[in-house]
Amino acid sequence: MATACHLRAARVRPRVFGQTMESWRAHMPDGMLEARARPTVVARTPAVVFDPPPSGRGDRSRLPVPGSPLGPGRPLPAAVSRGGTAYRSLPAPLRMELLRTVPRPSGAWWLKERAAGRFPVLCGRTLVCAEPGYGVVRMRLLDEYGRPEDIVVDHVLAATGYRVDIRRPDLLDPGPRQSLRVFAGAPVLTSGFESSTPGLYFTGLAAAPSFGPLLRFVTGTGFAARRLTAAVTAGKRR
Repeated sequence: MATACHLRAARVRPRVFGQTMESWRAHMPDGMLEARARPTVVARTPAVVFDPPPSGRGDRSRLPVPGSPLGPGRPLPAAVSRGGTAYRSLPAPLRMELLRTVPRPSGAWWLKERAAGRFPVLCGRTLVCAEPGYGVVRMRLLDEYGRPEDIVVDHVLAATGYRVDIRRPDLLDPGPRQSLRVFAGAPVLTSGFESSTPGLYFTGLAAAPSFGPLLRFVTGTGFAARRLTAAVTAGKRR
């Protein structure tokens, strides 16, 4: 939607396909609890980490630990979140390693009070198997000491993230899909987010291997929208 707004301001009429995400905070665990659901979170990590809330301190106090859209007080997230253009020039193996490790997996600070003590969080678990039963799913887990643990649930939501493979979705015809230049499953993009197919642009998660972790988050939409809009309007003037 950010890109569509920038394009409209530049007198380019966009068409948005799909349904926009509205009231996204309402779909977090708090909403599940209000619907009388009894969620259980299972994680491989030793603990679930939440980002600290904004401090509200003055600029001088923030100098030693600069903030960034990807997390406060961390120089590396600050660098990759403000250097999307330079990120494209990094060696491909380094780009993919940064994309994998920066920032660390964590929950938003405002989610902590919704989660703490309100439902079970099983950390340090490894999933061994999941078997369907009579309207339920039986899951066998191993804890951090290798001891088995069984839980029974109604539904399983695998919140393990996404791996980009731009040639799999059938939104595009097979011809354009197969002709795209691809790196690590994602389209190779110009500095204006244009793919190897002229006039075809990608943002969001599909653009993260080119521009960095910032493109995986809502906070990256402004950067993407401005650059894409500039590229589109420059092409229309040629």
